[in-house]
Amino acid sequence: MGQTPDMRFYSPWTVREGARGFQVVDATGFPLFYVPFEDEAARAIAEKRMSKKQAQAMTSKILQMMNTLEQFQRAVDKQAGSERLSQPIRSPVTSPNGGVHRSAGL
Repeated sequence: MGQTPDMRFYSPWTVREGARGFQVVDATGFPLFYVPFEDEAARAIAEKRMSKKQAQAMTSKILQMMNTLEQFQRAVDKQAGSERLSQPIRSPVTSPNGGVHRSAGL
């Protein structure tokens, strides 16, 4: 089984609100993740979904973590004297046994 190619998620990441959830996309429009929600509290509980407010908070926290990771990567690159300051975050690489590990570039 071959390795998946490096995926790059270019910032800035933006949030698109849909009728049933929030979608976060990178600068190229590539969808990174989707957080579904339910407007009605009773239906949200019945369908085991987050409320719109909960989904918005979750989306915000994930974006905050992604931005912090990008800032950390830039600081590490700068400390190492690397010219890779503008390189985007890479996706995890799946090992043949199904586990996930970070690529060496991160």
